[in-house]
Amino acid sequence: MKYIFTVFTFFLALASVAQAEDPKTGLLRGTVIDDDFGDPVMYAEVRVEGLDVSTLTDLDGQYSFELAPGTYTLSVEFLGYAKQVVSEVVVKEGSTELVDVRLTEESEVITEVVVTATQSRNYETALLTIQRKSAVVLDGVSAQSISRIGDSDAGQAIQRVPGVSVEGGKYIYVRGLGDRYTKTTLNGMDIPGLDPDRNTVQMDVFPTSLIDNIIVRKTFAPNMPGDFSGGVVDIATKAFPDKEQFNVKVGLGYNTNTSFNKNFLTYDGGKLDWLGMDDGSRALPSGYDYTDIKGYPTAIQEIQEDPSIEAFTREFNPTLGVRSAPAFLNTSLST
Repeated sequence: MKYIFTVFTFFLALASVAQAEDPKTGLLRGTVIDDDFGDPVMYAEVRVEGLDVSTLTDLDGQYSFELAPGTYTLSVEFLGYAKQVVSEVVVKEGSTELVDVRLTEESEVITEVVVTATQSRNYETALLTIQRKSAVVLDGVSAQSISRIGDSDAGQAIQRVPGVSVEGGKYIYVRGLGDRYTKTTLNGMDIPGLDPDRNTVQMDVFPTSLIDNIIVRKTFAPNMPGDFSGGVVDIATKAFPDKEQFNVKVGLGYNTNTSFNKNFLTYDGGKLDWLGMDDGSRALPSGYDYTDIKGYPTAIQEIQEDPSIEAFTREFNPTLGVRSAPAFLNTSLST
């Protein structure tokens, strides 16, 4: 009996200590409601001012706090609503205080906002959108596809379009019909050809670095020219750049007949031949007046005996023939 009394006394003392360490609290709860429609506002932030205590309303717009007895100030905020502050909220020990908050929409007149943008037409997705919305049958190739393949001019790029073939790298055939049945436009405008005997434009004069896309329309429409039966080829150029640009393109190509061929025929040129420039090795001998025709002999006998002619010819490069040398890959450099 004495043992039971001792255990009972121990647990009674432990409960008294726990009660002393955990003071009584009160419950503060409520609902956040839209003032115009009466709907609960989900995920509104409810904060107890002066304390680092806040919560979000649930799907029914309800919130709750367990607070020590005292007087508090609540603030409720949510996007699109004006902030509401409820002061003098009294929480009593062991009781529940119900505080509902109604939020009103916050409207503000702002100045007009104008968003401008330009349609990008140099990607495959843009070209597919044009095809989908077009009333006529068309195909094309975009700048994105051209850069991936590495074509250097429009004559090479347009060969990727179904139903289009190119003669001589420049003249277009659409659906097997010759150049007299094909129309070429630049940004929708007619352009004259360089060859008076042909109807189409020489496509190799347009570098791909200036092209956004090439579209080939194969059927008729009221807004299209009437002087074609094979197709209309429209070359769309890039817009004028907003800032200075500098592009460098370097290419390598492999040819089974020439690349790494040890018996490739070449010649002794200048050091800048790989850039397409002459370093002066092809210049005429200096010290002679080539405009003074009368100063040179005319008769064959006089030419053979004139020492100045012999000295002049000896100043040229004596190696005029070809020689065999290993060939490297085909290279290209453009800006």
